[in-house]
Amino acid sequence: MAKLVYAAANPVKDYLVERATQWPGLNGYRHLLSRKSLQVDRPRHFFREDGTMPATINLHFVIPSELGDADEMIEELKARVEELERDVFQQRTISGRQILGRRNILRQSWRASPNSEAPHRNLRPRFAGLRRTRGVALVAFKDFLSAYREALEQWRAGAACRFPAGTYWLSHYAPIPLES
Repeated sequence: MAKLVYAAANPVKDYLVERATQWPGLNGYRHLLSRKSLQVDRPRHFFREDGTMPATINLHFVIPSELGDADEMIEELKARVEELERDVFQQRTISGRQILGRRNILRQSWRASPNSEAPHRNLRPRFAGLRRTRGVALVAFKDFLSAYREALEQWRAGAACRFPAGTYWLSHYAPIPLES
């Protein structure tokens, strides 16, 4: 349910529209609530006119039976989205922030990109996950780098060496033995 709410209300949360149903792009939420299928025309610039792709298709947005009664799920989804819309409205009232709005969204070119750069942080995440799992991965990676540097120094000096597993490129392009 949380993922459905996120997908439906993300444009509201990001101050693009006031209500989830106002999003002018593909709006599965609106079609799910109305229980009407969405007819989609084949884009001309991606497919050949005489190709095998159909000229139009109908998409039916449904709640999978594994999630329970569709009517109950849709009502819960609608209630949660409306709650999020109220919360965001209150945040906007306090902060004075405005929404972009449907008309301004439609005015933008689909090729446009932001002209301001997002602030860069110094994080360079290599591993994601729970802290304990990430910690184990970081220690193993540091051990790998250490073994690699040591083997590389030995190899450059002309001594016999064994590179750690994970340096497969070397075994493919250079006659270097790897740990197994």
